[in-house]
Amino acid sequence: AVWQLPPGTNLEPTTHTLSVSISDVASNQASDDTFSFAVRDFVAGPPLGNLQTLFLDFDQNRSGGGDIDFLEDLREYGLSSDATAQSRALEPLMRFWVVTEILARIHPYYGRAPNGDPGPDAANIVFVGTEPQSGTYSVLCVGGESAQGGSFLGAASLDENNREEASDQCGVTPLFGVFPQAIDNLWGGDPGYHAVFDPVDPDAGGVPAGEHALDPGVLDAGFDPSSASPDALDRLAEITTAVKRFAQIVATAAAHETGHYLGLTAPGAAPMGLFGGESGPNADHNVNASGTGTPTESFLMNRGGSFTFAEMSGEGGVALPTFRPLNWAYLRDRVAPNRRVTGLYDPPLLYAVEPNPATIPANFSNATVTICGENFFVDPGSSTPDPTVELLGDLGLFHLSNVFVDTPDPLDCDSTPVPDPPWVIRGSINAFNVLPGTYDVRIENPDAQSVTLVSGLVVQ
Repeated sequence: AVWQLPPGTNLEPTTHTLSVSISDVASNQASDDTFSFAVRDFVAGPPLGNLQTLFLDFDQNRSGGGDIDFLEDLREYGLSSDATAQSRALEPLMRFWVVTEILARIHPYYGRAPNGDPGPDAANIVFVGTEPQSGTYSVLCVGGESAQGGSFLGAASLDENNREEASDQCGVTPLFGVFPQAIDNLWGGDPGYHAVFDPVDPDAGGVPAGEHALDPGVLDAGFDPSSASPDALDRLAEITTAVKRFAQIVATAAAHETGHYLGLTAPGAAPMGLFGGESGPNADHNVNASGTGTPTESFLMNRGGSFTFAEMSGEGGVALPTFRPLNWAYLRDRVAPNRRVTGLYDPPLLYAVEPNPATIPANFSNATVTICGENFFVDPGSSTPDPTVELLGDLGLFHLSNVFVDTPDPLDCDSTPVPDPPWVIRGSINAFNVLPGTYDVRIENPDAQSVTLVSGLVVQ
């Protein structure tokens, strides 16, 4: 079942509870249940708050072969040839056609038209096949064989919450990128593979694109199908099918690796993660809500070895993979996983700082200040950090040192609206970490909720 927040409803950034009652068409009612969820403001902007550009680089020679890796790939699958003067003359055209098809087929995965124009619910990313001359962009290399082995179609490091908007993982060694040489290794025994590539595979009796006598005509921009011979139409269909299926596989793999660039799939259950695996082949890929196993649905961010040739290429009308709904919600900035969140906590409250004014010792030793309030996040016995304390004033931004959450003493916080808060924060000031002045005091819990007390502390 899916529930959507009614249009125009705005929820405050705190913890909410949803009561659920479900019945079927026969009025059989399931047991009622409740779910808690948190609404949080984004810290430093949402993961895809800025329009991002990803450059698909088809011009690298990381294998050290005689030509660029991608051109070698086209020759491997009969989509190009350097065997004759005729085929060599047609290679630039074939490369342009295939690259254009890849770009047209990767954009729809992210809610965009083939030319990159945004759809009604598009993710904030566009793809280009020519390196931008300015601005911030990421790079994903396409071509060759993975240094990890011939069956690796792609690899990319996970960038949780998309912190790096200018990522280039190409490197000299082909560890990361998209590697078309793996297509044969993964699906070379699939009948669908042979139906697509055999007509242009010389090992299967086919003729590579560019070598057939009909190819200059059928590949010409002025080719007119209405006046063409049946043989010419058949030849164009053979090349077109191979180009489109190859381009779809590469586009699907590139869309998957781009997902890693953007933060998919953050390991762990929500809200800490996005139900991504934490180890083994499922690491950074979709797993079931139990934390193990690959979903049976054909989700784009499932682990690579779980896809069939038809799912990757669309052969036979098989539906292409899609983003899991939770993945798509993340890409549309509707959920914000935070690895520091360990529960659904209320926002912090800040009442006062004592003593105030606080005096910096003349002998460079520390003076302790106590911050009085509520809902200071602390998880005794865990590795979760304590809140951060910032002092913001005209002289700049300073931090208390030796910060920790403590239980209050009887004499703490007597001047506050709540004389006996359950927690206090203690920290130190000295001549090295703060200058005299008046400061706003800002507390941020490890779950990214914060509160500021304006002019809350005078240091002298």
